[in-house]
Amino acid sequence: MRANEGLPMDGSRGMQGPLIVKAYLTADLPSAADWDQGLIEISDEPGGPALAFSDGSDWLLLGSSGSANTWDMQIAARIALRI
Repeated sequence: MRANEGLPMDGSRGMQGPLIVKAYLTADLPSAADWDQGLIEISDEPGGPALAFSDGSDWLLLGSSGSANTWDMQIAARIALRI
């Protein structure tokens, strides 16, 4: 499967390995509006690297209940940068 090939929405095919996302520093975040529904890593968050999701306006940090194996996918904070 090509890295940029889309997966069918019916779930008939899944990823064959881990998802690797591009990492950004907070000062260098891409425009959330340009990457609506995008997923990135923010490498310089105070608690360590964090995943963020674009809602089309802001990058939203994805929350964790403390373990990499128990992501609860709740929004933990809004990043106030709009580029």
